[in-house]
Amino acid sequence: MIIWGSYVIRKELKSGQFYCPQCQTDRQYIHKLPRRWGHLYWIPLVVLDTHESYVECQTCSNAYQEQAIDHDPRREHAIKMAAIAAMAGQVMIHVAHSREAELTIGQIEKFTCGLLGIKKLPEGTEAQLSTSIDRSGMLNLVRERGDELTARGKELVLRAALGDEAIAPSTQTLVFEIGVAMGLTPAHVSGILAELIPPPIAKELAPQSRCPAEETVFAPYKAPAASVWD
Repeated sequence: MIIWGSYVIRKELKSGQFYCPQCQTDRQYIHKLPRRWGHLYWIPLVVLDTHESYVECQTCSNAYQEQAIDHDPRREHAIKMAAIAAMAGQVMIHVAHSREAELTIGQIEKFTCGLLGIKKLPEGTEAQLSTSIDRSGMLNLVRERGDELTARGKELVLRAALGDEAIAPSTQTLVFEIGVAMGLTPAHVSGILAELIPPPIAKELAPQSRCPAEETVFAPYKAPAASVWD
């Protein structure tokens, strides 16, 4: 009697360490490639089908798509913090320059660390702050990262940049542009300026009104669908 049929063999492609979405920490993984073999007397002879490879956590045994190897939310969070810190720092630098005032890296670090709730500037932030960018580049950076802060967080950045000294009309205009680029309404930015400069000047920029501040400084996080790694 001839015994033949097929079965799946999972070839191990590589192994290593990755961030397991289920365990939510670093775990060992094995990258596997399932292939269905045709066999004769249980001896595999020919590959009949090749399936999509997957990553298997060696702790929880859950399987994920291959992209999970490079997915680390902690690294992504660190990149996000560095980008926000660089944006806030560039805003403070440009406002200080418009006022012909001096600003130290220590002052920037004190504010941004307080804003983000961290002890020191994220790695690479000082290098980004030491790179000179023009007004247009700064505003583009603000537009890119502004949505990652709530209205309260945006307001704190503007107030930190303005400080408590006299504000010249040119600085008022710059701050107004920054606030709008962040995503605040003209009325909200005008309300902030109205608290720091004589009302008649603020009225020229936009109608006086103020939006209620948010309780937190970060915009809500939208988690990816569970099916991303399933």
